[in-house]
Amino acid sequence: MEESGQDTNPYRPPEAEIRDAGSREKTVKDLNAVRGWLLVFCVGLAILVPLGSLLGIFAMWGSIFLEVTDSRTIWYIAVSSIESGIIGVLALVTGVALWQKRQGAIRLIRTYFYIYTFSIVFNCLAPFLFYGADQGMNILREMARSVVGAIVWLAIWSSYFSKSVRVRRTYGSNLGS
Repeated sequence: MEESGQDTNPYRPPEAEIRDAGSREKTVKDLNAVRGWLLVFCVGLAILVPLGSLLGIFAMWGSIFLEVTDSRTIWYIAVSSIESGIIGVLALVTGVALWQKRQGAIRLIRTYFYIYTFSIVFNCLAPFLFYGADQGMNILREMARSVVGAIVWLAIWSSYFSKSVRVRRTYGSNLGS
């Protein structure tokens, strides 16, 4: 040692690493919990998605009572409401299962992502099925931002569930396992 009291050993790890070595076990234990981005996802899935679905259904049916008399539009709203309700209920069930770390939660999130993907495709095709090519294209143009947003959301979260160490330690596997 030098007279200044500092260790001159070049192989000695910095003090911060020495302090962190004792907390590594705690860090691994902390990764086996619903915290961080996983908690953000669970809150969004269990609370925000069902609320959004419910509000969307009310908004769609409210428009029927105010202005819609076309039977195609009524059928479109009815089918879209059923689809939105299914997504909302499945989001609630999946979010709660993830939050409570239930067995099979990864299988549920996989199912949710498949059904959500189907929902995106349905929302792109439904205007054409109910209204034909011209009006369907106009409706799809209006929905373009929300469709792109849904695809980006799906890509981000499916990637997170496929690669996250926290997900693997909390549920025993990742989405791709």
